Amino acid sequence: MDTDSLHFDGYSFNPADARLLKGGNTVPLPPKALAALIYLIEHRGHLVGKDDLLDAVWGHRFVSQGVLKNTINTLRQALDDDPKKPRYIETVHRLGYRFIAEVKTYDTAAPESASTAAVPTLAGPSGLVGREKSLAELGSLMEKAAQGKPQLAFVTGEPGIGKTALIEAFLQSATFRVLTGRGQCVEQYGQGEPYLPVLEALNDLVRQDEARLSALLRQVAPTWLAQLPWYLNETDQALLQQVMTSSTQMRMLREFGEFLERCSAEQTLILILEDLHWSDYATLDLLAYLARRKQTARWLILGSYRPGDVMLTGHDLKHLLRELQIQGLCTEIALEPLSEAAIGEYLSQVFTDRDQAADWARALHRRTGGLPFFLVQLIETVKAEQAPDRDAAMQASALPEGVQQLLARQFERLPDDYRHTLAAASVIGMNFSAETVAAALAADSVEVEACCENLARLKHFIQPSGALSDYGFRHAFYQKFAYDHLSPLQRAGLHLRVGEWLESARKHPEELATELALHFERGRDWEKAVKYL
Repeated sequence: MDTDSLHFDGYSFNPADARLLKGGNTVPLPPKALAALIYLIEHRGHLVGKDDLLDAVWGHRFVSQGVLKNTINTLRQALDDDPKKPRYIETVHRLGYRFIAEVKTYDTAAPESASTAAVPTLAGPSGLVGREKSLAELGSLMEKAAQGKPQLAFVTGEPGIGKTALIEAFLQSATFRVLTGRGQCVEQYGQGEPYLPVLEALNDLVRQDEARLSALLRQVAPTWLAQLPWYLNETDQALLQQVMTSSTQMRMLREFGEFLERCSAEQTLILILEDLHWSDYATLDLLAYLARRKQTARWLILGSYRPGDVMLTGHDLKHLLRELQIQGLCTEIALEPLSEAAIGEYLSQVFTDRDQAADWARALHRRTGGLPFFLVQLIETVKAEQAPDRDAAMQASALPEGVQQLLARQFERLPDDYRHTLAAASVIGMNFSAETVAAALAADSVEVEACCENLARLKHFIQPSGALSDYGFRHAFYQKFAYDHLSPLQRAGLHLRVGEWLESARKHPEELATELALHFERGRDWEKAVKYL
């Protein structure tokens, strides 16, 4: 690709810093999704076969087409592109994909006018608003690694909290040159490929200094080089066939540890492994081995994962983390939603009226709970509508497409009893009690309480709210999505049961007249609805 900046329908891509922007705001993309987008744009207007795309992005290594499909879905989510009515990426059934948007090129050396100056996504002095402490923690870990004390750290948080954005900002803020390799886990069904994210990161490393690093792999880690066959010559292939026949998992672990130590002898090394809540067991064994390895080395391994997904699915990552944390062998950087002050700081850079920015920050925080992905999506939606009253437009706006897709994936992964609990809670409102949910579902209150407690403990959809057994949705988007997920008949039945329970549970139900009228109206008990109105 040339060095010109590429633009299409409000998006821009600058090859110099490998970032996709929308209106000047960074659109977070995993490395493989970004590589796939680059290749599609390079071949815009032409059909790109699935095999060609797999070879270009994954470097001739065998990867299932399901991985490619997930990557394209990630791209479409980032671009808000509907596969049924595509504006950017068109699917040619069974053959491949075509980038169909018109692309314009501009010289990146040209000066930027004041009218087109970009405002970075949630940007502040540190590059990310509200993440200064987390960036400082990563910087401290990097300093320790540079002194020969290897570090293993995990950036954690719910989907949309900004884990990838934090890692990107950290890499861009590095004050000295480092070697960086990135790999990403993907959700797999059935037996996954061992060491998938590690092999991706290793391949990313070798591409940057192929002659030196492939020679180092050949010397100290031949079993790993054998899994990157595009770096082998004919002599290597014959030799490595013999090596692989006697290889064991422990040998692979020892080889990788030795490779990291020698690779980082002259230059600090960072390995980034994203979405470890989908990691394979072999990768977890490797992390456990490296964390306990005592040799001096200058590397930082930085993983990311979603605690809710790990706990609810019972993934073995939770056992590894517990052991490493007890022994003080890893660091966790848990990201929290942005505060109202942080949102206001960002908005003050976008709007000249500071009072208006403060008011809107309050409304945005109330609506999104401070989740960065939701914030960016909602701000973009409201700005696009150009309504004079932003607060009213925000309350009336439908869920942005990107938010709907993210919530759908989260919701579908939950066990049935958790989904039913959230659906019933959404009928009650933003705040609810486990007792009322149990009444709506005609379910055992102890079981419902356990579901609510588990979700709240994991900060997944809901959180504790005041009194014992009282909870609230973490974001209005969560409550609205769960409610919209119900069919009209399901909503009516739940509203009716909630109304009947509230009515019977109070000595003076007229004190809840407004609430009861709403439940009976939506539950289609017109007589009681009129009575309480």
